[in-house]
Amino acid sequence: MTDRELLDLRAKKWRTNGEPIRTLEEAQEFIESVGFCLMYPLRPPVFAPTFIGAFSGTDQDLPTWQHAFADPRAQPATELMVRLLRQRSAYEANPFGETNFLVAASVFAFFYGVVGDRNPRHAPKAGSRSEYSPLAAHAFQVIQQKGPISKPHLKEILGGDLSTAALDRALNELWSRLRITRVDYKPVEGAFWDVLFRWSPEPVREGMNISLAEALTALVSKYMGCVIAAEQSEVEEFFSNFIARSRVREAINALIAARELSFVHIGSRAMLECTPPRAVPPVRTPRVPRPSVRQRAAEAKQKNQVSQPASTQSRKLVIAIDGPAGAGKSTIASRLARKLGYINLESGAMYRALGLKALEQGSALDSEAAMIALANCSRIELVPTAVDNCVLLDGRDVSARIRERDVADAASRLSVHPAVREWMVARQREMGVDGGVIMEGRDIGTVVFPQAEVKIFLDADPDVRANRRVLQHDAALDPEKAARLKAELHERDQRDSTRAVAPLVAASDAVHIDSSSLNIEQVIVEAERIVDDKLAALGQK
Repeated sequence: MTDRELLDLRAKKWRTNGEPIRTLEEAQEFIESVGFCLMYPLRPPVFAPTFIGAFSGTDQDLPTWQHAFADPRAQPATELMVRLLRQRSAYEANPFGETNFLVAASVFAFFYGVVGDRNPRHAPKAGSRSEYSPLAAHAFQVIQQKGPISKPHLKEILGGDLSTAALDRALNELWSRLRITRVDYKPVEGAFWDVLFRWSPEPVREGMNISLAEALTALVSKYMGCVIAAEQSEVEEFFSNFIARSRVREAINALIAARELSFVHIGSRAMLECTPPRAVPPVRTPRVPRPSVRQRAAEAKQKNQVSQPASTQSRKLVIAIDGPAGAGKSTIASRLARKLGYINLESGAMYRALGLKALEQGSALDSEAAMIALANCSRIELVPTAVDNCVLLDGRDVSARIRERDVADAASRLSVHPAVREWMVARQREMGVDGGVIMEGRDIGTVVFPQAEVKIFLDADPDVRANRRVLQHDAALDPEKAARLKAELHERDQRDSTRAVAPLVAASDAVHIDSSSLNIEQVIVEAERIVDDKLAALGQK
């Protein structure tokens, strides 16, 4: 790769190649692709993309935050950014002081694991050993009681002859540790603040339970994907804005040792880049006759048995995780896959990708014939990254787009067709032929992978699951919304357990885990123990 090629790749990634972002969908795709960005450029420059640059489609003549008021691009760019915040597609932080730092929803838990307060449930207290001033502690109490709240209203409640500068310092104290966040902006009243743990409890809760080393390596890996390639000193300089350089160096060394980062020569410089991920078998309809999945699986198994003694076989496992809604399957599957170096086969993402294609082509979602015809000319791929899967639809990254409500609704409608489910199951089995996969759902251990070496049925008390769903949707303070969510969960339990095709039922050989009184880390530990026991039984440990 030449210097020019690197700059061109980076410009395409950062949307400064003449292809500006204008819609919410484009903004979501951009922030998910880069992971994080500055709102405005800084002087001296920070090696990261900017939201105003992506909005403008160029990195030339961009305003700094001091001059944004006079630039006609600043207001519509800010409005688009605020829409991301409102939908929780991105979060704001202030590690760079002068300009806002936007973090994609998919990596925010890792960012919180690096800079966030590890005890967000308790209000900060002022004192000689506290990192919070009395004013910051008082401001937090008001925001907790009245939030979301504007700064003028907050200043009015705090009273006295409080200066704007003093209030800004107090808010920055809380913001720097992610105790609060800006959730909206209105032209007259300005920014609105709320307690982050209330505004978005799930990523905060996940971030609390991620170790610093794991969180930082995930962020470094995402950053390397964002910048394409960089000198190690540039990576250290960027992250030194919110963590010690020595920690960054340790994370880089760990990623190099794990072969997730490698060196590449670009021009006269030795630079770091993400090591290309191992190829994932694409999900596609065969163009020529070939052996069935079952035949190929049997051939692969026979080949392994012939070439290796049973005690030395090292084939990775297939892990099936089933359970009702709200039990924590998605979070556990994602975290466990990262820990084990496995692929997280997201069945929901695959259905959503097909649903997106149906929406884009105007296909009849309720027609089984139309949907299976569409599936047969589609290619859906899941490419693992250090943070999560990259979902490709016919070679196009749709990871952000498929998380939107219209796509989810389309996926739900087409998933009822038996022929579509059969098509999906066949593709998923193809991807799991060589093992090294984790899949969660409601019929994985009984229908999709009945021969899985590890089957886990993750359950929790219905009331616990309902309360988790309420917190997930930020409905704790809205009794009507909370009641509706609990009713929907109950209805889904009934529907999943009584449906004619592949009902929710634990496989006879599944290991049950009750997560009612367990946190994420405790469930992960238990799941790892189950995997270790199976490996030991197979003579692979």
